[in-house]
Amino acid sequence: MNPQQVLGLVDKQMVRLASADDSKLEGVLDTVLPQLLQLLGFPDATVRNKVMELVNHVNTRVKSQPHIKLPVQKILNLWSTALLNKGSPFIVNFSILYLKMGYERASPADKSALLPMLLKNLSLHSRDNQMTLLGMVLQGVLSRTSEYGKNFEVPTHLKGDWASGRPTEDFLYQYYKPTEANSAALDRDVTVVLDYFCSIILYPAGTTMTSKTPPAMSPVDVRMVLNGKEELSSKDILPIKLNILRFLKSHLQRHIEAKQQSAEQHKWLASKVLTLSIASTCDAQHEVVSAGETLLKQYVEPVVDFECKESLLPLYELLLGNSPLSLGELRFISKDLGAPQVVATDIAKQRSPAPETIQLKALALLCKSLSAVNECWPQNAFVIRRSLSDPSGRGKLLSSGLQYLMWMLNNGKPTSYKPYAADMLDILCSLRASSLKSTGHEAQSIRGSLYVAIGYLCKQCKDVVGQKTDLLETYFESLETEVSHLKSSIQEGMAHLCTALWPLRQDLQQYCADLFLANAMKENKEACQLSALQCTNKLFNFEHSCSRLICLLLAEHSYLQIREESSKGLGVATFKQQKGQFESLALELQTTDTPVSPKPRQEYPDFVCFLHYVCNHLKVTRDTSMKDCICVSPKTLVMITQFTFRCLLHSATRCVDVGQMSEEHKAVISKYLVLQLGCSEGKLALDLFFILVDLCLYHTADLVAGSYVSADAALNPNSVTLGNSLVPQDEDLPLMPLLIVAHLSQTNSESKARYAKDKYVDLYLKVLVKGPKQVRECAAIVLGHIASALTKEVQMDVFQKLGHIHTEVTNKPEMATLNSAPEANALHGAVLGYAALLQAVYDELEASKDQCTMPLHRPTILLWYKVLLYNNAHVVTAATKALGMAGQCGALWSLLDNVAKDGLVEGETTASENPADMPVSIQPALAEVELTAVLVIKGLLHLIKSHTNNRVVEQAISSLGCISMGLPVSGTLDLLVEGLFGIVVARLTAVSVSAKKDKSSAESGGYQGEETQFTFGEALACVCGGSTKVGREDYSVKVARRLFSEFVVHRVPAIKRASAIWLLCLAQLCGAKVKEVSSPNQDEEQETFLNTTYTLDLADFHHLTFRQGLTRDHPCVSNFLKDYQKAFQYLLTDPNEITQEAASKGLTLIYSLGDKDSQSGLVASLVNMLNGGKSDMDVKISGDTELFPKDFIGKAPASSGVGNLSTYKDVCNLATEMGRPDLVYQFMSLASHHSLWNSKRAAAFGAVNIIRANFESIRPQLQAVLPKLYRNKFDPNQKIAEAMSSMWDSLLPGLQESRQAVDDNLAAIGKEVVAGLNHYQYRIREASLSALMDLLGGRTWSKLGGAVTEALPMVFRVMDDVKDTTAAIAKACARAIANFVVKSCTPQYADRTEIADCMDRILPILIDKGFNCPCKDVVQYAAQFLQRICHVGGASLRPHIPNIVHVCLEYKTALEPREFQYLQNMGDAQLTTEQIESVRVAMSSATPLSEAIKCCQPLCDAEVFVLLMPRLIDLLKTGVGLPTRSATAQFIGLAAKFHAPAISPYVPKLIETATLVLKHEGSIVVKKALANALGFVFRDSPHAQAEMLVQTMADSYTAEREHDETDDGIRVTAGIVLEELTNLAADKLKDLTGAYLPVAYIAMWDSNARAAEAWTEVWRANSGGDREGVNKHYRRILELLPQFFDHLSWKKRTQAAKCIHAICKQRHAEQPELLQAVYTQLTENITKGRVWEGKEHLFDALAMFFETCCFASAGEAGTGGMLLQLEQAVQIVFKECSKPRKNYRLRAHRALVSLLTSSYQHRPLTGAVVTTTYSKVLGTVLELLESGEALQVKDEEDDDGEDGGPADVALAEGQARDANLSGAHIEIKTQLLQAAGQAWMCSFVNTDTARAHAADMEATLQRLLGIFNRHLQEVSLVSTQLVVLKAAQSTITHLVSIERLDRGILTSAYIHQLVQLGTSRLTQFTERDVRVAALHLVGVLYSKACRLGFAGTLPGLQQQLEAMLSEEDISLQDNARRYLDLSQSQSPAVT
Repeated sequence: MNPQQVLGLVDKQMVRLASADDSKLEGVLDTVLPQLLQLLGFPDATVRNKVMELVNHVNTRVKSQPHIKLPVQKILNLWSTALLNKGSPFIVNFSILYLKMGYERASPADKSALLPMLLKNLSLHSRDNQMTLLGMVLQGVLSRTSEYGKNFEVPTHLKGDWASGRPTEDFLYQYYKPTEANSAALDRDVTVVLDYFCSIILYPAGTTMTSKTPPAMSPVDVRMVLNGKEELSSKDILPIKLNILRFLKSHLQRHIEAKQQSAEQHKWLASKVLTLSIASTCDAQHEVVSAGETLLKQYVEPVVDFECKESLLPLYELLLGNSPLSLGELRFISKDLGAPQVVATDIAKQRSPAPETIQLKALALLCKSLSAVNECWPQNAFVIRRSLSDPSGRGKLLSSGLQYLMWMLNNGKPTSYKPYAADMLDILCSLRASSLKSTGHEAQSIRGSLYVAIGYLCKQCKDVVGQKTDLLETYFESLETEVSHLKSSIQEGMAHLCTALWPLRQDLQQYCADLFLANAMKENKEACQLSALQCTNKLFNFEHSCSRLICLLLAEHSYLQIREESSKGLGVATFKQQKGQFESLALELQTTDTPVSPKPRQEYPDFVCFLHYVCNHLKVTRDTSMKDCICVSPKTLVMITQFTFRCLLHSATRCVDVGQMSEEHKAVISKYLVLQLGCSEGKLALDLFFILVDLCLYHTADLVAGSYVSADAALNPNSVTLGNSLVPQDEDLPLMPLLIVAHLSQTNSESKARYAKDKYVDLYLKVLVKGPKQVRECAAIVLGHIASALTKEVQMDVFQKLGHIHTEVTNKPEMATLNSAPEANALHGAVLGYAALLQAVYDELEASKDQCTMPLHRPTILLWYKVLLYNNAHVVTAATKALGMAGQCGALWSLLDNVAKDGLVEGETTASENPADMPVSIQPALAEVELTAVLVIKGLLHLIKSHTNNRVVEQAISSLGCISMGLPVSGTLDLLVEGLFGIVVARLTAVSVSAKKDKSSAESGGYQGEETQFTFGEALACVCGGSTKVGREDYSVKVARRLFSEFVVHRVPAIKRASAIWLLCLAQLCGAKVKEVSSPNQDEEQETFLNTTYTLDLADFHHLTFRQGLTRDHPCVSNFLKDYQKAFQYLLTDPNEITQEAASKGLTLIYSLGDKDSQSGLVASLVNMLNGGKSDMDVKISGDTELFPKDFIGKAPASSGVGNLSTYKDVCNLATEMGRPDLVYQFMSLASHHSLWNSKRAAAFGAVNIIRANFESIRPQLQAVLPKLYRNKFDPNQKIAEAMSSMWDSLLPGLQESRQAVDDNLAAIGKEVVAGLNHYQYRIREASLSALMDLLGGRTWSKLGGAVTEALPMVFRVMDDVKDTTAAIAKACARAIANFVVKSCTPQYADRTEIADCMDRILPILIDKGFNCPCKDVVQYAAQFLQRICHVGGASLRPHIPNIVHVCLEYKTALEPREFQYLQNMGDAQLTTEQIESVRVAMSSATPLSEAIKCCQPLCDAEVFVLLMPRLIDLLKTGVGLPTRSATAQFIGLAAKFHAPAISPYVPKLIETATLVLKHEGSIVVKKALANALGFVFRDSPHAQAEMLVQTMADSYTAEREHDETDDGIRVTAGIVLEELTNLAADKLKDLTGAYLPVAYIAMWDSNARAAEAWTEVWRANSGGDREGVNKHYRRILELLPQFFDHLSWKKRTQAAKCIHAICKQRHAEQPELLQAVYTQLTENITKGRVWEGKEHLFDALAMFFETCCFASAGEAGTGGMLLQLEQAVQIVFKECSKPRKNYRLRAHRALVSLLTSSYQHRPLTGAVVTTTYSKVLGTVLELLESGEALQVKDEEDDDGEDGGPADVALAEGQARDANLSGAHIEIKTQLLQAAGQAWMCSFVNTDTARAHAADMEATLQRLLGIFNRHLQEVSLVSTQLVVLKAAQSTITHLVSIERLDRGILTSAYIHQLVQLGTSRLTQFTERDVRVAALHLVGVLYSKACRLGFAGTLPGLQQQLEAMLSEEDISLQDNARRYLDLSQSQSPAVT
């Protein structure tokens, strides 16, 4: 176009603008202004100038009219296009000017609607333009937020994607378009906006452009926020921040609630606002903080993907800023580390790190991300350095930095942070050093964290430790200097550091060893000592000498923790376990490039090396004397010596094969001492060891010997001093060195000769006399061992010294009765030492055949014999043992050689006599020559028989066994054996008999204790295998056979139990020596051998010595293996546990001794027992045979006299008594079953050891029994369970092997366990349940799914077991199955295939069998189980949702507690039925079934509803129970709310079904739930169907004629449904108001309160107000009212009456048609029909009608028409006043008074009026009042006719008194009095009418006043008095108004009487109201009389009024004064 054309166009636009007035200017500008702005870009200047003139004109007009809106959207499009296309600057500048102006004028809706356009291409604009647009965006956000929640209309042209009535709140989501090509640009646009919002949140109030830039902000950010302002105050910025937070929250919140967007969009926006939300939580204003916390915690943090690196970068910017200088100062950035290059940032955009509070929040969020610690490098290094190197030293940031560092080390990959480890370690170390200067609590806490962090960093990155070798020393120094509460942190850090140092480098080993030893030796530094110990045990192997010495030095520390740590370092087993755990942990941290060395064997240190190290530390050399002092305690020295000896043993055993050790074990040390220690170094080590032992021996002996000296002087200088040492706590310390000496003396002659020197002998004698008991015994052993190395002279000298002690002590008479005395201890040691030396010397002499000196010992033996009578048990035990030692070596037989070789000597007892009756005793007066071996034997038997001390008895039995070893086959041997058997068996029998009588003594007594029986067994072994003399072999066989034939099958259980122990001892001690199976662990085998052979326990040493004296592989065992096996198998069935264990061990031993055939037979027998077989041995049953333990099957009936059923005889007697002999077989079967279980348990014990002996041979048999064995491990009998577990552990040693075996046989085990669940025996059921629980642990569904599927129904059955314990275990098993299944359904632990398979199998079982089980516990369990599956199932549940939801809804009623139903049925005075039902529904909503439904509801989709919706519809129809019906309705409602598209096909059916169900539903709660569901369904229903539903509900209310009037259900239902529709679908219901609102208005007055409440809510929510609603719908309302007035139910009629009464109250003056119709219906319904209850409401309505709406009702007739209607109404009501019902008449009279009052108020003031109606009413009323007919009451309830007059019945005499009147009668009379007054005034309404009817007026007035006077006189009721006084006052006032109050009336008698009555009320009545009314009456009369000039006609009134002035009542005073004033101010009138 040319310029002229353009100018023409401009002129046309100018004309349009000029011709448009202000009202049309906005419409013109919408088109013209964008065109003008676009023409500004025309190149011709003339055109531009013309356009600018026109634009200025527009600007002038628009500025003066702020209400004019501009086309902002078009201007914005024009401006954006020109700006982006580089258009004319005139267009850009003027467009932005009008854009700002127009945006400010826009409405909130318009501003909010323009937000998407403002954001478009925002990132492409310049900074200034962005500032402008962002300001507009902020205004739009503020407008949107302020209008959120309000219903405001959006202009049609701006709606776009906005929802109707309110704009959508998620416009930001439209910028998330990852599939579009321009998605990056869109993302940048919204990023600019969110960054701007973030800057606003970060902005501190009061910041200006000239002030310092705030943290986390750049100068550009500050300028953008200020947007041209100088500053923003707190008051200005607070609403902006809050609105921004609300705006963002609305996006995220509506997405979560309505689920309108995808998860990706939600996550995208949440990540964008992460920084903003963090900053808002740290704001200075608490309102912003509160809103920010909600936004962050509820809507942002839960959905942000912290594993996405892009989401984490804003957090690092908060922590570090974006300044390159701040990053460049860190030396971490280097090209070799792959760090990103630093990009230069504009200085105006550079941001510093955020404030500390924000940094703390950011660090806390980073601690949730694994990607942060693995991918975000070197940013993490920057963060750590920043937080740990902060110059301000802020504690919180430093602590958070340390926490983040620990999170990184714990969860990050070492490869990611390894390049930065050295620098981070330097930072930590320097920080620790600098923090030492601070002593505050916060600094100490930080140091504690630093110690842990340093150690942990070193552990994760071991390479950095190489440059920090002094860290350990630093830690030890810190342990000394730091406060106590930091030491645990230091020790933790040191533990990590040790892990980093392992394996310890060779160059650091000596340094660390010296460091640890130095710290271990620090006194009173327990923390250092403990840490040194821990580091030692971790870093060094067991063979390290220094580390073991540290453990030894601290082994006896006073601190328990140190002692425990030391003990871990001194035992190979514990050390190996601890070391293995530590090394496993350390190996896990090894990188792949680090070579892993195999774990070394943990061996004892080398003997020579360790000994030299110890001696160097203790400063022991060859020149050290045994009496020299040492630097350690004696106890520590003992432990060092003991450990050194163990090193010697282990060093020696390394030189030989371990398998050859058992042959010549004593030669091992000898060989080592000769070969290995033969060199000079070895000799030095041996000498040092001997010196160490000497030191230990001397110092411990000196410690225990004490300094006590007895009262008797020493016998001679060389004698041993008797005394009682003051024994310290460690009195047995010499025991260890003495045992070492004993072992060494047995190795070679050199060692024996060394310890046979005089100084050692003196030491032995010293402790032998003064030492404690065990030390004395050990010293005697050593003395016996070195006897062969002593010279004859020394031997005799020792004998003399010890014999002298014998003589000295025994010569004291009091010694025989003393229990404890020093002399007794000395005698004890002397006896043992003498006996040991005698035994050793006799053996040597017998070998040399030189016994010439032996008779010298006879006196000593005699003393021993006499000592047997002493009271001191130790002395008696020593003498008994000495006699046994003498007898064992043959000395007793040789020294007392007076036994006939071919028979017994005189006085001996033959063996054929009863051993129990054998006379045995001790003869104290016996001479030396009279002592014989027989007497000694009898003396020992006497001890066994009579002594009460078990130790004495056991020692006597043992000594007899030893004596038998030295006896030939003779009568003396028979005497010994028979005496032993006889006495022991007799005592066992006696104890068993007493045990039957006294149960408490069943296990008491020395002869029934197991230790005694083992001692007896050892004695039998001595008899059988202790001698090789002629005939002893046959004698041993005889003894063995006697055991089989007599004792094994003995009827006494105690003897049977003892025989098992005897046989076991005999087989063990006299059987062939079994070669033990080599252990796979050589260390364990070596340790076991050394512990057995070189034991340092005194009891084990005695036992080892005893075994060496017996003959192995004796014929009494080897020739009777089958008999042993048979006997042991028989003993397995014994119920006693000890018998079973002994038999099982015996079987194991016999198995080892037998050949292959016998071994295979034994295996078959044992497996047969385990599988339920019986024993092979036949048992004869006699009357005394015990079948059961006592009380096993209870007691027999009292009549039988049997008592407990235990023996066969008892069972037979009971069966005979009952007449049921066959019961004997049943009891025998029960006994067999009981024995079977005992046999199983015992067989397991036996099988354990057999399996160990020969595992491979028994493997095939055990494979078959493995499933049963696994099940029997969990037998309810604890003993059986332990036995089976022991067998299982032996079969499969080790946890890994056991689990592997179970996995390999899982199918068979599962089958066995499942089969046992249905077994008839409860113990098998319980075992199977427990086994199944154990089987589930740690296994997956793929392995156990089949077994669990089969087991679950059976578990349901067992949960209802008759046995409570079984049911309890079944419930526990069910819980375990639930845990297993739930875990198998959890996506974190199983894949989708397993989850689907698990649900496919388990859910049908739960639904079909669990919920249908008759046991309620099972149903409740199934509900909880189902809820847990639904909670974790997720999307995998979807195929099963129809079944789950259906069964959950159906069984909600079944699981409801019956108490609720009972409560509702019984009723409650305080709660309504609806309240009780609400409580029931609320309780059912908190059940597992409800939770399961909630989990399923979000997963429903269209496919699910295909199967689910028909079931739901069926449940709606047939559901039983309140919870089921309400829950079904609720689920349908939720489905309609959240899955509307999916259920849309079912909406018609749902509405139809719900409507049908509602008609018959009786519960209000269910109705509400169904109505709520209908509300949600209604929103998506078609319009036609919605209209039909609403119409149906409305019609159901009005069309109820076919129902009984008491059925309120339909009316309530319709109201509730429409109420819910109103709440949930108000918009859709607005178009249908005509269908239901008229009904709602009528239903508001329903007689049912619940229905009225519901309909009231419907009316109020939709009508817009009562008056407006009625005006709109009155035609339909009035159409419906006749239906209700004509209804048969009086309630319906009453409802209609109330409704029309409410209409009359609303003053519808502008609706004459309405009022005329109302008047017509009122009058028609009053006049027609009979009287019905509630009809009286029509009177109220009619009265109210004329009070409020009368003018409009008259229509065109005006006032005249109104008066006619009033007169007609008066006639109608007056007619109804004659109806018989009292209440009805009363309401009619009230209405009559009201109508008369209205008539008088609207009376014509001039002109004569025809008042026939009122005159008639007046006459009738006066007649009634005069005649008293108003008081007559008719009793009939109704009147047959429609018309009727007053009844012509005379009043009875005396009935007129008010005392006899009822309340209704009084009220009627009162209303009649008022009606009389009003009717008289209406009859003579004005002056003209009164003049026309003067005579009638005066006559009626006289009658009226007479009635008033009479009632004032006769009726004393206050109410009547008040009514009469007020009516009289009104009458007098009306007389004045019609100018008829003249002198004649005033002087009339009735006026005077009235005045008199009024004045009397003033003076005589006390009621204030009556006096006030009387005052008004008197005052009016007096004032009117004064005004008329007739004051004299009423004498005394003035004085009465003046008297009232003195009243106390202020009101009376004021009124009296007022009337006096009126009377004085009135001028007298002319008469």
